[in-house]
Amino acid sequence: MEGVATLTAPAIAPAPSRGKAVRADGRWLRDRAGRVVLLRGVNAGGDAKLPPFEGLRDERAARQIASWGCNAVRLPTVWEAIEPEPGRYDERYLDRLAEIAGWLTSAGLLVFVDMHQDLFSRCFQGDGAPAWAVRVEPRLRDPARLAKPRGGPEWFWNYPSEPVMAAFHSFWTDGALQEHFLGALGRVAARLCGDERVFGYEVWNEPWHARFDLPSGEFERKVLAPFYERAAATVRAHDPDAVVVVEPASMAAGGFALQSRLPLLEAGNMVYAPHHYIPGALIGTEPHIPSAVRSVFRNMALVAHKGAELGMPAILGEFGAHPRQPDSLELLHGYYDALDRHLMGGFVWTYAPGDGDGGWNDEGMSLVDAALGERPLVEAVARPYPRAIAGEPLRLSYDWATRVLQLELDVIALPGLAAGHDPAAEGAGVTEIVAPRRVYPRGAAARVSSGRAVEQGGVITWSGLAPGRQRIEIAPAR
Repeated sequence: MEGVATLTAPAIAPAPSRGKAVRADGRWLRDRAGRVVLLRGVNAGGDAKLPPFEGLRDERAARQIASWGCNAVRLPTVWEAIEPEPGRYDERYLDRLAEIAGWLTSAGLLVFVDMHQDLFSRCFQGDGAPAWAVRVEPRLRDPARLAKPRGGPEWFWNYPSEPVMAAFHSFWTDGALQEHFLGALGRVAARLCGDERVFGYEVWNEPWHARFDLPSGEFERKVLAPFYERAAATVRAHDPDAVVVVEPASMAAGGFALQSRLPLLEAGNMVYAPHHYIPGALIGTEPHIPSAVRSVFRNMALVAHKGAELGMPAILGEFGAHPRQPDSLELLHGYYDALDRHLMGGFVWTYAPGDGDGGWNDEGMSLVDAALGERPLVEAVARPYPRAIAGEPLRLSYDWATRVLQLELDVIALPGLAAGHDPAAEGAGVTEIVAPRRVYPRGAAARVSSGRAVEQGGVITWSGLAPGRQRIEIAPAR
């Protein structure tokens, strides 16, 4: 194997610990009361890929996302915005990023920040690294060497192109360049550490293996895993209690039925967050949606298995369908059904009001238009789910035709028993189930095996449960 860059964790005194709203605990994310937290939300979003690199530009967006019943947002940022020149950080941009994160957390949403990239840099019709960090021969900057020189909805075919391969390989083998990136990541963590609801940082979006071998595990074991460990040290030098979110190589468990070979990581308090797309549905040409949904279920089983192997909560960091895809609503419901089966969180791509004609590669996948008007796929996103579970969840299902949700949990796993959780914290012993009014316009009725369930403001609180296996069923009120 060619030389892999080695890094040294920065010698920075940790900031005083303020704690975070959620923390990874084995298979689950838990809140301070020890409840299992299921994250359901959106990426906000595609607008962060182009100048001025703002995932949101209107505070109303945060309230709109929350109104769908979402409890979390994956908030992309890009290295180019943070460090436009070597060693110079754009403090105005970081202030703006903090303001946007504040809009979201003030609306009651949890946030984790995504250090995003596609195709490494805008130099290759993508986003992510600043131009100065593209270390390739001058001839490889010629757009004619790309499979899709002008980008467009099929931009992802540029990944195997020689310029993109060279840029990634340079990054994975250049210690100084990686130190620059980790410095930018640290700046973000230092700027956002004071908000307890900004609970984590995703190190790298969709890592591309470049010239390193993927099936053998060379890339994930010898390149990606050490990079993640050092990134975790960088984050925690500034935000000690933050969750660190990691992905497998972009072709592992991402719709290609190839299982990740990431090894166990030592940093702890981590989340495993691969992506999954049906390639045809990205551009609206998938011919058979039922087969696509079966593929989603197969791949979600791989994701759940790998998360368990790593001892981490598993979430789906990105999924979605193009609005022009026939039966796209059915496909999106299928994704959520698979997430329910595996008791996983997920973040749909994307909330991006600027992603219309002429947006990033004319992607066109936004859930809203430029005026924040909702597009039809919001119907699938606004879906009931348990956002906080006072016990060990065993089974979750939702029938989107009848609007009936069923949840089973084991109350023997009482909140507060796990180390680091407070049984006197707010919400202890209470299960909260989001029941959006747009799904239940006349309200929702609950049948419980024990305890008491009350609906208020689109949320059902279920408390007073007896020990043992318990069940709740939620249906439209008559």
